[in-house]
Amino acid sequence: MYPLRASEEGMQRLFIDMVKRADLLSKEPEFYHTIFNTCATSLLDHGNSILEEDISWSKKILLPEESDSILYEYGLIDTGLSLEEARKYYKINDRAMAADQDDDFSEKIRPEIK
Repeated sequence: MYPLRASEEGMQRLFIDMVKRADLLSKEPEFYHTIFNTCATSLLDHGNSILEEDISWSKKILLPEESDSILYEYGLIDTGLSLEEARKYYKINDRAMAADQDDDFSEKIRPEIK
């Protein structure tokens, strides 16, 4: 779970964009398409809502394990770490498992920004 680098207005635009998309999908479901309509392509569209220069199409969009590298390249991940270090540091799997039933789950899974 990466911290994002965006202005307050950008974060608001991103949130509203994602809520609008979720609302639209609740009214008009879509079919998954391996190339044109995946989780990664959807995130690309949301990312473009907060960037001055749109993220261009690349093969990384087709490979979900590489989608974070796109965010990293465009400076959307708020970190001074290399991508490999950030992947390890911000991976929340173990924290989430340990805090599974805790009332403060969302706080426990968020590491300090590095």
